[in-house]
Amino acid sequence: MVSVLALTAICLPVDVEIIQSILERPNMKVIRTSIIHHPEITLEIKPKLIAKNKLYQIIFDLLDNLEGRTIIYEVTVIECNDIIKKLQKNFDPAIIGIYHENLQARRSEQQSRAILFYSQSDIRTLLTILSNRQESFTALQHSSNLNAIIDKKEKVMTMVLFAEIVYKCHQQLAYHFFLWPNNPMISECHNCDNCKE
Repeated sequence: MVSVLALTAICLPVDVEIIQSILERPNMKVIRTSIIHHPEITLEIKPKLIAKNKLYQIIFDLLDNLEGRTIIYEVTVIECNDIIKKLQKNFDPAIIGIYHENLQARRSEQQSRAILFYSQSDIRTLLTILSNRQESFTALQHSSNLNAIIDKKEKVMTMVLFAEIVYKCHQQLAYHFFLWPNNPMISECHNCDNCKE
């Protein structure tokens, strides 16, 4: 009997190893969707303002000039609740939906924009939270969770790299982060903020 592991395209080879280890099933047959390149999504990085009201105003201005659906991702539940309250005050509440899953433009293959509002202070906050968790573990917990903390810090630094690089196509960067050895390279999108600059 063959063990089969079906994965999404954003699953990394290291994640496969972890899953196989947890399941105690080495050398599983891996079936992975190959679509990790989404040319229909325009990727943009915008500076995140510290003043929330100014950030909300930028979001509202973007929404006023867009047609179709918009998905807003927030880092914390509190931030989600805050933006929903602001949206409900400024837009018809009947058109606002709240989703707690990963939604993708690819499902409808419509053109869409993904905008990352980025600030270095957010990165410092995330790294501080991870460091404080690391320091608060007991010796036993520390040894068993250290790899998970290191992995989370690496993911934060990957996001920093994605946001800070201005001379490379964002589609290529996003694609590269989830690249497997047998995946082909993609060309520049000529559509993201870095390509247009």
